Amino acid sequence: MPEFMFLIREDATKQSSPRQGKEIVEKFMAWAGQLRERGKFKGGDEVQSNGRILSMPDGNIVESPFVPAGDSVAGYFLIEADDYAEATQIARECPGLHYGDSIEIRQISDYK
Repeated sequence: MPEFMFLIREDATKQSSPRQGKEIVEKFMAWAGQLRERGKFKGGDEVQSNGRILSMPDGNIVESPFVPAGDSVAGYFLIEADDYAEATQIARECPGLHYGDSIEIRQISDYK
């Protein structure tokens, strides 16, 4: 069955209270549990806002800190779905949509 990655994007400038943050995490955990029960969940997690960026301008590798500005990836889900239509339907259930997040849906290439 095809696999799809959901990249959960949030506004990095958006602030939430600790209470709201806990509520959001609980809703994501419940959603992951529902996907697991349906046999759709393959993995996923929140990602930290700090990180590193590597680039190679002019043939030299440059490493710099990742500084979130505007829309940035906050987490990911890896799911199984028959096709983009089903993956999109599953993504519509994402609790983050109710908090202003957006979801990028990408099918994982199968080179096996």
